[in-house]
Amino acid sequence: VTVLDKESTYSYQSNETFYYILNNNKYIDLYDPTSYGVDIYLLGHSGDVDSFTKTGNDNFKCYPKYTKRNIGSTFGVISELIQENLWIGIKNPNSTTGIKIIVEIVAQG
Repeated sequence: VTVLDKESTYSYQSNETFYYILNNNKYIDLYDPTSYGVDIYLLGHSGDVDSFTKTGNDNFKCYPKYTKRNIGSTFGVISELIQENLWIGIKNPNSTTGIKIIVEIVAQG
């Protein structure tokens, strides 16, 4: 996840994608271009997703180990969590400033 200013035109170069980095065993250097942060939640049930989208607050069940608060850039590897469906909840805690977010999801088997 990379958080960007709303007006940013940034995009990953082909050798900066998470897939490329994992595939080529490269060092992960996080790009943190803005001081704005987001809250990220990993949700495991559609009811929690519904609660998250309706309320926007923390009245839902998530996987606390994977919760990130006020981050501008992060990556994570989830290898021990095996579930048929997973959802990602992203919340902008700053209600007055818009942002852009790049989310890259890679599954290796």
